[in-house]
Formats: sequence, C-alpha cells, structure tokens
Amino acid sequence: MRVNLKDEKSDIIQFMKRMFETLNSLPQSIRQDGKMRTGIQVLVREPDTRNLIFFPIENPSEDAMFFSAEKAIRSHIMKDTSSENTSDPIRMRFAGSIGVYINEMYVQISISGMKAEEDVALGVRGLAYIFNTTPKNICKNVKSNGGKLPESFFQKDHYLNKFLGLN
Repeated sequence: MRVNLKDEKSDIIQFMKRMFETLNSLPQSIRQDGKMRTGIQVLVREPDTRNLIFFPIENPSEDAMFFSAEKAIRSHIMKDTSSENTSDPIRMRFAGSIGVYINEMYVQISISGMKAEEDVALGVRGLAYIFNTTPKNICKNVKSNGGKLPESFFQKDHYLNKFLGLN
C-alpha cells in the first residue's frame, strides 16, 4: 500500500504541529537550549517522484527552510538513510533527515529548525505517524539500512528517548 503524501498533507501538518509544540514547550530544565525556536520546516518525499509535501510549522527561519531541503538532497545523493551519516556542523552539514523502506516505498522526512537531534526525533515521530507504526520500528528501519541515529535516543533517561517512547 503506497502513501499519497499530498492526500495526507493536512493530517501530517496537524500531527507535526502537535509534536513541535510538545517538544518546544518542554521546560528549560529538561530541554536545555539557549536559542529561541520559532518553527520548523518539514519536507516529506518519496525521492525521484512528485509524491512530496513541503510545509512550515509556525515561523521557521530562512536557514531552516534551506537546510530541510539540503539535508534530504545530501542524504539521497550519498545513498544514506540518515543525514547524520554525513553531518559536519563546521561545514554546515546537519543531521535531521531520515528515510525508511516500508510498504515497497522509500520515504524520506527532513526537518530543520530545532537542535539536530530534535529534528531527527521529530522526523521519527512523523514517519511513524505516516506509516501507522511505532517510533521504535522507524529507528530499527533506519539503522538496519545503515543510518545513524543520535545516541540520546537510546539513553533511558534522556528527554528524546521519552519523547519517542523507545523504552
């Protein structure tokens, strides 16, 4: 069963809005971040097709808008299921794009606007929603196809582990 992203766009936007708000509203004592996060840019696509959606949540910066596309394109060109595989913050190459093979489809989600590991966590939640599966299954899929994921996801007491429900 193939997913038509354009048909699901409004539901995906609403879900991603809830996830952004959930993550961004965590207290400073839990989510230590010195930057004010104004929004995220989301790109979901089936590479090499027109099955794609591109949308903002709240008010992402121009940088976030650009980097959401850059991460996805870089991962696709490098044949990586995770942009973390080639991340290099000094060279302005960030994590935040992941792809999964499900239902005979390869779908990639790329998010920018939060800390890199948070962008990835939002992507995991987004793909889990799109494919009606668990974040744990998305993480297994990414890793089984050679993609790196943030170590924080697997630290039992880390807020992103809890956000993803991995334990």
